This record gives sequence, structure tokens and C-alpha cells, in this order.
Amino acid sequence: MAAKKDKLTIAIEEQQEIVSRENTKLLVLVDQKEKKELIPLAKTYCNKCFKFRNSSGGPDRWWLYIRVIKIRGMTLHCITFQKTCYGQIEFNTWKNTIIWKNRLPFSDYTEITKEEFEEARKKLLQEIKTLGKNL
Repeated sequence: MAAKKDKLTIAIEEQQEIVSRENTKLLVLVDQKEKKELIPLAKTYCNKCFKFRNSSGGPDRWWLYIRVIKIRGMTLHCITFQKTCYGQIEFNTWKNTIIWKNRLPFSDYTEITKEEFEEARKKLLQEIKTLGKNL
């Protein structure tokens, strides 16, 4: 009887392995299908600008500005800038996948015009320039 149980256990393990391999194949197919659908969506973000009410967890808030400058596959390449409530000025590059935390990027951001983005950027650069003169 023990030999039959061993054969049964082996058969179950073999079936589990087959199911696991098939699930992996299915996940790859789903991933390929999603990429085919999402890459055109990613391209729609190119050159779009956004702003977001950022914070450090407290009640003080400021604007974080983002511009998508290029798309590589499913990755959005962005430039960002902000002046925090502490007066810290940051300019950064940032990469974001088209699906981030199971949602589209910038879903809680406000889309703005390129002109508004550029106006805010120039204003912050002018502030940096003025700070340099006062040193």
C-alpha cells in the first residue's frame, strides 16, 4: 500500500508541476498582451505635463511639477521639480512604468499645459538666480 501512496504522491507532484508550467506560460502570454495594449497608451503621455500637491506627511503642501520627456517601451522618462515647504529646491529625472501600483500613472495628478509647466520652471530658476546674487 505504501508503494501505491508513493506513486500517487509522485503523480500528484507531477500534475502540480505541469499546472505550474502552464500557469507560467499563461502569465507570459498575458504580460505580452498587456504590453501590446499598454505601449500605445504610454505613448499618449509623451510631452504631457502634470502637477501634484506634494507634502512631507504634514499639513504643509506644495506643487511638484512633472513633464514626460520620452517613452521607452513601458517606461515613462520624466523631469520633475519642486520647492518644498522647507524651501528646499529640487530638480530631478524620474522613471515610471505605465502601470504603477496597479493603476495608471498620474491618476491623482492634475494635467497642465506646457506653458504652465514652463512658467513655473522659469519662476523657480529665477528664484535660484536671485538667491545666488544675494550670497
